[in-house]
Amino acid sequence: MPPDSFCGVSATIQAVGTEWKLRIVHHLLEGPRRFNQLKEAMPDVSSKTLSRTLKALQEGGLVSRRVHAEGPLAVEYSLTPGGMDMEPLVREMRRWGETWLRPGRGGGRIRA
Repeated sequence: MPPDSFCGVSATIQAVGTEWKLRIVHHLLEGPRRFNQLKEAMPDVSSKTLSRTLKALQEGGLVSRRVHAEGPLAVEYSLTPGGMDMEPLVREMRRWGETWLRPGRGGGRIRA
């Protein structure tokens, strides 16, 4: 491929090509979440990594951050229209993983 050509797959991997980014998008597809709600949904991620990944998703234009001024400080994360548009991709990744990677469901034929 010539150096000046654009590859959508490569660009998408650059935008969301880490486990944490995709998992955050997956959880935010269910609706806005606070930091602690995301942390509870992904107990295997450190707070530092979650914070850094949320910031990267914000900088990439996939996640928005909203600070609620009323009551105690509350920060809520949600998907931008670009993030919401990833729903078919994430749904298909989940379907593929359930089919091909989950032991006991006909899956497990491919090594992760």
